[in-house]
Formats: sequence, C-alpha cells, structure tokens
Amino acid sequence: MNLDKFGADDICIKVYDPLNQELIVTYDNYTQAAKKLGLPYKVVFSATITKKRRYSPFLDKEVAIRVSGIKK
Repeated sequence: MNLDKFGADDICIKVYDPLNQELIVTYDNYTQAAKKLGLPYKVVFSATITKKRRYSPFLDKEVAIRVSGIKK
C-alpha cells in the first residue's frame, strides 16, 4: 500500500464526471491524483474536503474529487 503525505494508507481518490454522474478514474493517493489531473496537491486535498468541483487542465473538464475507503 502507498503511504500518503498525511499517513492514510487505506483511502483512494475517486474522480467523477459530474455531468454524466460516472466514475472517471481512481487514484491511490493525493499526490498521484494531483499529478494526473494537473492540479496542485493542496487543491486536490481541499476539493475532497469542500466537495466542490474543480477544472482539470489535463482532462479538459470540470471534475468532482472524492475520498473513499479501500474495501478489503
């Protein structure tokens, strides 16, 4: 498992398309999500807390970023 900056190794980051209401991709941690979405780490982290949509320049669309627990 990947140990993230905040020490949470039992979570994953899910990116949704809010218009179609479907899952686009799942990432193992905040750092990986930030790199793949083209956003700063702090923006990805704050988007999961505030539950607001963010524009991803790499995906060229507005996305919803959520945190989910990994089911074992």
